[in-house]
Amino acid sequence: MGRTNRTFRDLLRGIERRWGDYRRALRRRDQSRFDRLFTYARRHADAASYLNHETPLFPALVGIDLEQERRLDALDDRLRAVESGSDERAGDERGADGRVDGPDDGDPDDGDPDDASDGNGATERPSTPSE
Repeated sequence: MGRTNRTFRDLLRGIERRWGDYRRALRRRDQSRFDRLFTYARRHADAASYLNHETPLFPALVGIDLEQERRLDALDDRLRAVESGSDERAGDERGADGRVDGPDDGDPDDGDPDDASDGNGATERPSTPSE
């Protein structure tokens, strides 16, 4: 008779168990982040089962990457929404490139190398020859 393959979820639990000492050595605030990575991997366990990869950690890492990409996309969407809402309020504060300029210190182009200001409020005055 043929041998039955373990499910990917079983393999993932085994990986998580093997990484238990590492998890315990992490700072408490990072332990929850570590646990979250395995939650992400479990969300894609069905797809990983179809792959039947010889190294189950690889599909787990891809599942983690997919969830992190999803989170990044959501954050990008939120950032765009905030920026589009602030476009109306920012008005003149945005430069030609669409970015908000630095603190309003009267210098509209902070950091410009051709500017007399060094971007920190100090102004270089051109030296004039003494007569």
